[in-house]
Amino acid sequence: MEDFEHLSYRSEFTDGATYLDELPAIGRAWQSEAITGGLPEHTHPGAFEFVVVTKGRLSWWVEQEELDLSAGQLFCTKPDERHGAVGSALEPSEIMWMQVRLDRSGAFSLPDRDRKPLAAGLTDALRTAPALPIHVHHLNCILGAYEGGLARSAFVRAHAVCFLEAALDALTRRKAEVPDPRIAQAMRIMNAGRDAQLTLPMVAHRVGLSESWFHVLFQRATGLSPAAWLRETRIDEAKALLQHTARPITEIAHELGFASSQYFATVFRRRTGQTPRAYRVSARKSDCN
Repeated sequence: MEDFEHLSYRSEFTDGATYLDELPAIGRAWQSEAITGGLPEHTHPGAFEFVVVTKGRLSWWVEQEELDLSAGQLFCTKPDERHGAVGSALEPSEIMWMQVRLDRSGAFSLPDRDRKPLAAGLTDALRTAPALPIHVHHLNCILGAYEGGLARSAFVRAHAVCFLEAALDALTRRKAEVPDPRIAQAMRIMNAGRDAQLTLPMVAHRVGLSESWFHVLFQRATGLSPAAWLRETRIDEAKALLQHTARPITEIAHELGFASSQYFATVFRRRTGQTPRAYRVSARKSDCN
């Protein structure tokens, strides 16, 4: 993805390193290329997990539901739910996460009259919502304290409770934002146009926006730049064609607007952790099972 350098990083505090039983794990990670096997099926016994995606895009599943997560989203799994990455590949992204337990009296020093409604509300809440600056702020405060060796229980508990209250507020808001019709139109134009002559400035002009404002509105609506969104959308389409048709890989690459099959293979591997040929084999094996 164009916004990443070739790097990866992971900072995680778990297995007692948080010094709080009600906070089993917290961490952050980013990677410029997909990591095969980076997120296999797993559960968090008794714990909620909250993930904030700050860059990139992720294809995850929870129980029987598949979710496409993009930058600027908050994601929550409930206690004991099975979840993981689609194909177990952790895609190019930057994320922050925190696991919390609210099933025990005294968690985060909350009285039961506050703890129980908070746990019940999160259990009934939506899985995803827009991530707000306040979510990122509280996670950054907690992680910064642990990374700097300055974490105090009272400080961590206070920020964790503020995060949980803000997460509950976001995840229980059911009024969806009305998408900007100009961005919806741009998406249709970009999806329909396989011609290399169709440029992003041309798309912006056709929907009545300056190039810079088009980029701002598009990023705000999708969490991705227009170029990254188009690339991700075509990789998703390629995955479907590889899995469900026998068409040659070169033909798929050219149909989706890639300059060459070699460039297509490079972008596909960076996004999924597999070559197109390997993905086709593994996807068909999954269908047989």
